[in-house]
Amino acid sequence: MDKGLNGTKSLNEFVKFPYTYKDEWNIPFENLQKVVGTCYHALENRQKEHNVRYLVIYISPVDKDKATTAEKSIYIRLKEMFLFYGYHSQVVFRDKITRPDFNFALPNIEIAMLAKLGGVPWRLKREPAKELIVGIGASYIRNSANKMLGSAFCFDNDGKFLHFDCFPAKDTNALSVSIRLALIDFRNKNPEAKRLIIHFYKLMSKKELKPILDMLYSLNVDIPVIILTINKTVTKNVLAFDVAAPKTLMPLTGTYVQIAERQYLLYNNIRYNETSFVKQSKYQFPVKIKMTSTQLSLLEDPALIDLLIDQVYQFSRMYWKSVAQQNMPVTILYPQMVAEIFPYFKTPVLSEFGKETLWFL
Repeated sequence: MDKGLNGTKSLNEFVKFPYTYKDEWNIPFENLQKVVGTCYHALENRQKEHNVRYLVIYISPVDKDKATTAEKSIYIRLKEMFLFYGYHSQVVFRDKITRPDFNFALPNIEIAMLAKLGGVPWRLKREPAKELIVGIGASYIRNSANKMLGSAFCFDNDGKFLHFDCFPAKDTNALSVSIRLALIDFRNKNPEAKRLIIHFYKLMSKKELKPILDMLYSLNVDIPVIILTINKTVTKNVLAFDVAAPKTLMPLTGTYVQIAERQYLLYNNIRYNETSFVKQSKYQFPVKIKMTSTQLSLLEDPALIDLLIDQVYQFSRMYWKSVAQQNMPVTILYPQMVAEIFPYFKTPVLSEFGKETLWFL
């Protein structure tokens, strides 16, 4: 990373901020079973300089895609400990470093590191607007004392991450209360906002979701609230084709069609222009978007509809774990990523340090 690799830029060239590395900071460990204790004793009394951000690169002997449950729990315990002591962290699989194609993985690693340290790898080319975009997630949790996890991520309109919170809960009634408090807190932290746009991804039944949706529809804040319920769809009863492209029939990426009142299908794929070749394995189902608002008259404005759908589309390009485009916006993906890790922390409350960083990337 320090010097680049096979044409890939060095970390300093790629992220464009100064950093310092010292051999004496390294923490060697004998085996995986001892790594948590070894890191704990090394970090417990280590002094940190004020106004300096620290990042730990954990060279893991285990590939995360092949890890056992016990090995995954060690990784999660390390993540929690690094957060507790105020360290950002990045995991790199040991055997991957020596592979001849490691240079292709470096950009993804460097992007994630920059984002975790508070940098902005790229942002949307948008005129600044006084609005908040908040992604809300609600997920089931397996093998946990709490059945559910809710989370809320706050961004500005050019895709800059501001802060987030997450909260375990026994049921959706409790979850709706926590989400409401988080939204009001975001509003208080950003008093200049003139509009609140909520992206919500449904993973549950209508009955279970009712407390959350009722809360969103009746959210008592002093600015207009627009709610976009976003779903992946494999529906076959509503389809759209690009008849000008008989070989693929796939609509160009960014195309959307209205399918009902305030309901739309957004095609978010990698067919960027008429000459783009897309393998069938890369075909993506459209995203279904349903809109409502505390001021329904706002949704009668075609220009605002364009803007809201374009935000969903553009936020799929703000995924700072990879340079690859995603089918879903980060307002939806990030809550899902947190739900894979945070429920298994020993402490059920996220630290303030954790709320201001994208540590889960």
